[in-house]
Amino acid sequence: GIATHIGEVLWDENDIFGASVNFAARVMSEAQAGEILISALLREVIAPSGEFEFGEEKIVPLKGFRGLHKLTTLEWAT
Repeated sequence: GIATHIGEVLWDENDIFGASVNFAARVMSEAQAGEILISALLREVIAPSGEFEFGEEKIVPLKGFRGLHKLTTLEWAT
């Protein structure tokens, strides 16, 4: 699956890192084959455009991050 998040990315030479990168990696670990999974923050940013359709929501714990996190599938365009 594919996953994405929005936030600050830090880089040094040929490496990227930071909390947002780690969060995106944890979201990706929840994505199933053929699924696009996005964070609640990214959904909040892109939803007002009306250009995207959203599917199932999941509430999951993400390793290294406190609490539960809402993730949403982004529907493929047809």
